[in-house]
Amino acid sequence: MQPVVSVVMPAYNAEKTIEEAVVSILNQDLREIELIVVDDGSTDQTGLVLARLQGDSRLRVLTQKNAGVVAALNAGIAVAAGTFIARADADDYYSPSRLSLQRSVLDADPRVSLVYTDFFKVYPDGTLTPSTTPDNHDDAMTSLFRGNFVMHSSVMFRRKDFIQAGGYRPEWKHIEDWELWFRLTLLGKMARVGDGVSFLRVHDGSVSAKHEIFQAKAGLKLRWSLIQSQRYPVSSMVHMIRPALKVFVGKHALSVARKVLGRKRYQ
Repeated sequence: MQPVVSVVMPAYNAEKTIEEAVVSILNQDLREIELIVVDDGSTDQTGLVLARLQGDSRLRVLTQKNAGVVAALNAGIAVAAGTFIARADADDYYSPSRLSLQRSVLDADPRVSLVYTDFFKVYPDGTLTPSTTPDNHDDAMTSLFRGNFVMHSSVMFRRKDFIQAGGYRPEWKHIEDWELWFRLTLLGKMARVGDGVSFLRVHDGSVSAKHEIFQAKAGLKLRWSLIQSQRYPVSSMVHMIRPALKVFVGKHALSVARKVLGRKRYQ
């Protein structure tokens, strides 16, 4: 069966969550899919869990030495056979209608290059918090400059657009997704699936939590490049004040402030 959608999932030491993530993709109501899991040099039981799940012929597992998420994603997409690429992460999970809803949006409008979803944040105590995203392209582009509201593992895009845009770029490590969205939107519009069909686990070990200051610095660089290229007006610099303050204050001061306020920095 030729897949219509190739789902690409990087995995690193994800033994506790990867089975739920994989099963949630293989149980999608859209059956014409392949799931490409790129095991990025895991040292735990991730490989054994994946081996147990390979009874489904739609699951493909690639293994590589640990090279990071950008390399894993580019490697997975390089062998993908689907017309559309969907992202998934080894510690997230998805409702059965996610892929069919996104595919229908892309089929209906060839001007759309990127489809994202509303999602739920899943906290360690089991609490679910809904996250609502902009519902049209113009509002999405305005919000995207302010910050990356798109759940990386919730997106679907056309494989040909990804190739034309140049793929994920390693120089934008830790914000590689956010930077890619701006290049994809040079080729077409953003669109939203409003149903909460994606579930994002948030915890202190997430990339956003571990690399908060690094991401803030990279985000400033990205925003400035967008202003220089005249995609956004100079007045947009007002949205650079908060991340600049975060960089100036530093990680230690932020941690102290959050402890005083009794807040945890998940994501």
